[in-house]
Amino acid sequence: MDIQFPEVITFPKKDTVTLDQVEVNKKYFVDKIPENITALLEYFVENKFLPGSEIYIKDFSDSRGVITISLGGNEVFFSMEVAQLIWVYPN
Repeated sequence: MDIQFPEVITFPKKDTVTLDQVEVNKKYFVDKIPENITALLEYFVENKFLPGSEIYIKDFSDSRGVITISLGGNEVFFSMEVAQLIWVYPN
């Protein structure tokens, strides 16, 4: 008998949004990061920007196309293109 299992389906946590939709001066938790871009994944690991990490949105500049995040005493920066690939939920 050949049993076929359905594809695993995951559901985002309530109120989960992409990083380009966050509000400044608010805290969030990282829910999901892209794992298929090696250089980006290395940047995430190097800066401890991983699922479960608490982050603070320090600055969000549409005109510059950059979001600044405070994380464990460090600042990390993402372009809006990268921010669209990262999922977070409010603290």
